[in-house]
Amino acid sequence: MNEISVHICTYNPRPEHIARTLEGLKSQTLPRDRRELLLFDNASTTDTASKADLSWHPNAYRHLVSQVGKTNALLFAIRNAEAPLLLTVDDDNVLAPD
Repeated sequence: MNEISVHICTYNPRPEHIARTLEGLKSQTLPRDRRELLLFDNASTTDTASKADLSWHPNAYRHLVSQVGKTNALLFAIRNAEAPLLLTVDDDNVLAPD
């Protein structure tokens, strides 16, 4: 079972920013099989979010949220999380490994 659900809500992310965010998540100390990674594309008009590489994570899912607005994306994330603990990460933040 997943212990934590990591959500990235994004709208037209800058490629270099979301790439750094995902690289930071790759180096987390919590094993990947104990967390899920959900990327919520909040009706972007670019294809950056759809091209973000999630293949490295065994529990990664990409979702399109058609209603624009971060609140809508966050509510969608909360409804779709499987883990009891939720963590929202902005698409331009890099988390510490621990």
